[in-house]
Amino acid sequence: MAVQSYSKHWPCLLPQESLDALGIAWRMNRPTSLSVARREAVAALNRYVGPKT
Repeated sequence: MAVQSYSKHWPCLLPQESLDALGIAWRMNRPTSLSVARREAVAALNRYVGPKT
């Protein structure tokens, strides 16, 4: 799962601090793209926001 934000004026939908607080592993794979890719991290994220459709 990747979250992208191209505007400096609009915050990312899932800020890094929120993912850290939930214990979800993430990384910045590009300056504008946040990635949650580990199986257990994706499962944890799905518990909070629901699965990607």
